[in-house]
Amino acid sequence: MDAGEPSAAIEPVFKTDYSGHWAENSIYWALKQSIVRGYEDGSFQPDRIVSEAEFLSMLIRLFPDGRSRAAELSATGEASEWSDPYYKLSSDAEYGLPTMGLTDTSARNKPITRGMVARMIAGTAGNNAPEDDAIRYLYVQGLSDGKTERTIAGFAAADSLTRAEAVQFLQKMADKGLNRQLHETSQVSPTAASLGQPAETTKPSTSKGNPESVVLKVKADPSKGFYWDYYMKIPVISPTRPGPLYLLVEPNNNGVLDSIEAYDLLVKNEIESSTGHAIARQLNVPYLIPVFPRYQGVYTHSLDRNTMQITSGNLQRLDLQLLAMIRDAQQRITERGLKVEQKVFMNGFSASAKFVERFSVLHPEEVRALTIGGVSGFSMIPAAEWEGTKLPYPIGTADQQSFTGHPFDLVAYNKVSRYIYMGELDDNDYFQSNDPTDLVNRLFGRRMMPERWNKTQTVLAKLGSTAQFVTYPKLGHSYKNKLMTDDIVYFFKVNGGEDNVQITPFVAPADRPKASP
Repeated sequence: MDAGEPSAAIEPVFKTDYSGHWAENSIYWALKQSIVRGYEDGSFQPDRIVSEAEFLSMLIRLFPDGRSRAAELSATGEASEWSDPYYKLSSDAEYGLPTMGLTDTSARNKPITRGMVARMIAGTAGNNAPEDDAIRYLYVQGLSDGKTERTIAGFAAADSLTRAEAVQFLQKMADKGLNRQLHETSQVSPTAASLGQPAETTKPSTSKGNPESVVLKVKADPSKGFYWDYYMKIPVISPTRPGPLYLLVEPNNNGVLDSIEAYDLLVKNEIESSTGHAIARQLNVPYLIPVFPRYQGVYTHSLDRNTMQITSGNLQRLDLQLLAMIRDAQQRITERGLKVEQKVFMNGFSASAKFVERFSVLHPEEVRALTIGGVSGFSMIPAAEWEGTKLPYPIGTADQQSFTGHPFDLVAYNKVSRYIYMGELDDNDYFQSNDPTDLVNRLFGRRMMPERWNKTQTVLAKLGSTAQFVTYPKLGHSYKNKLMTDDIVYFFKVNGGEDNVQITPFVAPADRPKASP
């Protein structure tokens, strides 16, 4: 049995050669998750050097979407080597993971270097980064402290990797939630998107239109109402571009990190190599991501109740800070000779989906259309109460005025086009530990899928909401799905006017009527 060959989940029983090993717990975890298997003689051989093909297969199987895609390709029976499906998935047409063995099959069974491991791990987040920048990515994410010290040289990029070291990397990724989805790599120059490059700050152009793509890093400006930096990418846009031009806004969602520099590093990369970037690229619209931090006990990236209760300092009213960033960004776009709509498109997934939805309820007059997914089977209720129970923020609007100074605007809310989606197999429940958990579970269902999801749709329909709800079959908490992205892009394209338009999901772009934002 090859160490790289996929298998069904099993209870590990062979522990003869890794019992007492320093990586015993990580090895047991990887075996139980079927990320890696032992050899035919029942051994694991934790100190054996890993080949590139072995590590690639382990890495792809760490991700639910990667594992399912590999299984699909293996089932076709077209592969001549066990590693063929994994290398196909590493290609630019799929996940774009850097390898040597895709073009040189003789490299597949050679030892992989720690530097290539860093590049491949960074690649799972869409970072087609040079070796040094990939090592920095591992440090920022807390996946490594180096081999001898926490420096580029201390990482020992030229050294090989043992099977024990490999599974430890993978378990750290899982522990930090970095195994939710595989991302496409950026289609732009890796130098521009490199994690280690200084952020580019560009002065506004007085020329008509935007003749070349540019990334702006805009520094915090409290005098304008925002205390944190933001990034914006403006693609090549002609001033004669047909249809209205919207700014696409996506709040960052990066977990709890050690420093604001760590958030900056991730957002700088995401502005050119993320699913949101792919959506903006297909729409040919400017794309904005704020660099908001997140701390223990205050879920800023979801705009939770604790965040909205902050009344002073640089975290106060992050909703208004984002709005101030939007106004500043729109001014910069206008200075390039482009006419941009005052309302925005918004996109988010998981925690950032919560931020987007809550922002749209607090400020519906600022949003034209939104797409949000991985919402834990629940959408914020546009009402102060349901079935005699008051619904406080962020479940409903009962006490919205205490935060914003103005009542909820149902008329403006109903003018926002909303596309809300879940994966059929999604089990990532935000409401198990955040916001009014008991209230959501009691009124809408403790079981997220499908009970709470269905109840939420029923309630919103009774309240007259025009939101479109879509369930993607056989998908979990995943944002990496081409059909899903195509649906999101098309939804924005047909909702650039004044009407709320629903789409037929699961349709390939070539089979849809032409539309433009």
